[in-house]
Order: sequence, then C-alpha cells, then structure tokens
Amino acid sequence: MNYVYRCMIVLGEDVDLARSIWATLSAEYSNEFRIALASQADPTVTTHWMSAGLITDTAAPLMPFAVWEQDENGDWTETSYDAGQPDVVAQMCRDADPPLAITDAEAEAAWSRADVTEQSVQQAFDRLGLTYTEVPV
Repeated sequence: MNYVYRCMIVLGEDVDLARSIWATLSAEYSNEFRIALASQADPTVTTHWMSAGLITDTAAPLMPFAVWEQDENGDWTETSYDAGQPDVVAQMCRDADPPLAITDAEAEAAWSRADVTEQSVQQAFDRLGLTYTEVPV
C-alpha cells in the first residue's frame, strides 16, 4: 500500500461529520480532525479542525483536493481542483458495518467546504489566515 501526504482542514460545523466519515471508513482514521484551529485575528475561538499526514493512495482520490501556487507578491491562486467523490464516500458509509446515516447531499456539502492540499501546515495556515487555537492556562 502506498501513502500520500494531505493537509485536511474542515470547518467547525463539519467536524463531527468528518470524524464520523473517516472513522466509519477505517479504524486507521478514527482519530482524524483533532487539532483545533482559530483565526489569526482571534486565536482563542476554534473555527476549524485539521488533520495532516499520510493517507492511503486509495483514500486520497475520494477526498477533494486543491493545488495552490503563490506568486511573487505572496498572493495565493488555486491552479487545480478536484471535488473528490463524496457520493461514493456516502455510499461506502451507508454500506459499512455499522452504517453511518449520511446522504449524498451532506457529504457533498462537507466536501465542498473542506480544504485539502499537499501544502505544509504552515503554508495552509498562512493562506487561510489560521493558527492553532490558544487555550488559556
């Protein structure tokens, strides 16, 4: 089995569904989206969740995927986008044992809001204006 690197960031409103999807597809992915992220402007309020690392090359095509390039002015441009296969993922979840009750529309909506790239965590943070959530001590 081969692996590819992905930096996957989901909105807070989608994190429970994203966790459930990954855990349903494979126990190997049961701890995804545990890193809390916040806006750089207000790092105390969690708005996004992240997982970054290796996933199987068979799982990768199921996910949305964007390629970004930075120009000489530091501006980011999306140069390629693949929506993944949210309908296939939804069906796989419904067919799992135990099944996950998810509609194609729910999977498509979550996929459309996810940010999945090969960027380093820091590059993704810079592009999206995110940082790690600061937890008061």
